Amino acid sequence: MERGSAAEIRRFTAVLDVDPEKGTNLARQYGATYLEDHELLGDFVEAAVVCVPTSRHFEVSHDLLKQGLSLLVEKPLA
Repeated sequence: MERGSAAEIRRFTAVLDVDPEKGTNLARQYGATYLEDHELLGDFVEAAVVCVPTSRHFEVSHDLLKQGLSLLVEKPLA
């Protein structure tokens, strides 16, 4: 199957959460890796969904964009 094709199955690769217990449990549930720092995400994925408090949208999105990731931001950036 061609990488990036519509038929390719997508899956969770990495999970981040401010609560390590919740993050670890969610990662385990989906067979993913739990990360404690969003700056490590670029080593694991090509795209990310940013679901953080509005006050952190710019910081997190900017860091992930610098890593070359495609983003879906939960709420407006500004």
